Amino acid sequence: MNIDQEKYLELMESRLQTYFEIEKDKMLEGEKFNLYGKYHMILGRTFLSKKDIIDKFETNEHVMIKCIDNLTQDDLERYLAYLSDLSKKLVNLNKYHKSTYLNFVLVIRHNLQCDLSTIKKYKYEKIFGFYLKGFCEVRLVVIELPTGKVFTNRDGKCVRKAYMPFYKK
Repeated sequence: MNIDQEKYLELMESRLQTYFEIEKDKMLEGEKFNLYGKYHMILGRTFLSKKDIIDKFETNEHVMIKCIDNLTQDDLERYLAYLSDLSKKLVNLNKYHKSTYLNFVLVIRHNLQCDLSTIKKYKYEKIFGFYLKGFCEVRLVVIELPTGKVFTNRDGKCVRKAYMPFYKK
């Protein structure tokens, strides 16, 4: 199954546009992404009326899709280090913050040239104030376009199907 990069980006844009604010060719901390999406939701609990707010929770999700030709082990390690730094910039800590998810999707035009165990073992979770101020989690998804295979870390398994490269013609 050989899928075209442009069609994959169109597919992902159509899937995400309902819930996310979409930007194309977005620069984030020196790295350019083909597609970037941001989702922000505030949930609140009330007592008797809408004005009697007990508490609020804020959830954020960022989707960063980057298309590259090849993925070597050095490139993968560089991206993983970049993700650790990026999480510090994208998390907006305030008294309502509950969670921030960073979905980092690498779309490879050719076959992978890196160790798959590095992808599967990658874990990044940052806890703020013993979970009282929320947490941040990175979901890593690597897609090999020529074969249609999708590789994820443990946290990325829950969003794996959302980024699968199958589309209707």
